[in-house]
Amino acid sequence: MFGSHTKSFHPGRAAQNGLVAAILASEGYTSSLQALEAKRGWVKVVSFDDKLQPEIESLGNAGQWEIEKNTFKPFPCGIVIHPVIDGCVWLHGELQRRGLQTQNIKSVHVTVHPLVLELTGKTKPKDGLEAKFSVYHGGAVGLLFGKATPAQYEDGIVTAPEVTTIRDKISATADEGMRADECHIVVQLEDGLGKIERHVDHAVGSLEAPMTDIQLTDKFMDQCAPILGLKQATRASDWCWDLEAKDDIRQIGEVLYAAKD
Repeated sequence: MFGSHTKSFHPGRAAQNGLVAAILASEGYTSSLQALEAKRGWVKVVSFDDKLQPEIESLGNAGQWEIEKNTFKPFPCGIVIHPVIDGCVWLHGELQRRGLQTQNIKSVHVTVHPLVLELTGKTKPKDGLEAKFSVYHGGAVGLLFGKATPAQYEDGIVTAPEVTTIRDKISATADEGMRADECHIVVQLEDGLGKIERHVDHAVGSLEAPMTDIQLTDKFMDQCAPILGLKQATRASDWCWDLEAKDDIRQIGEVLYAAKD
């Protein structure tokens, strides 16, 4: 499934479900008005409240909200790749600080959790979808561009010679002692330039290193501005950050459907 066309059905089905729900509601289709807070509603299902679900106590999770373990993803790819991208983005900046370029890289070796190679071990992705399941591509764009946004997963970028060149220099080894959000990267430079190492204890976007408000805003703007325009995207971002003060979620329409730049 990973890196195949089947994967695209996941977000597609989610969008389909949302559209069907909206159409049904517009036609007067009824349902419970307490889908979230009802006795067997969504909130109770994910809450692990020991009074409501005593059987959970046997699992040792009484009173724990599993949903609090969810975090925001900084990169549009398999989450196990994030430590490598995080480290390579830092290395991109370090190369610049030293006045070096990716052409000065002789080889790159990453040590990762075993799941990384199991789930994202595609060494030669052919398109953007396969690249999202390639730790090698994630590392390459991190080193080359200092970022990994949806733009770095376009088909043209995946097959670009400068990307494939650096991608082919990356090798990876699995280490069971590594956590899923941890990695170690060694960049061997040309003769006489030595090497640069970077250890990522907890990748950005993990529970221990959550994305900052600035990073979340940057991600929103990076993805929305090309579609909405800079002015509309900025207004939408500001509106969402002030959501708690809003009386009606439908007011967002006034922002999204305002005249474009």
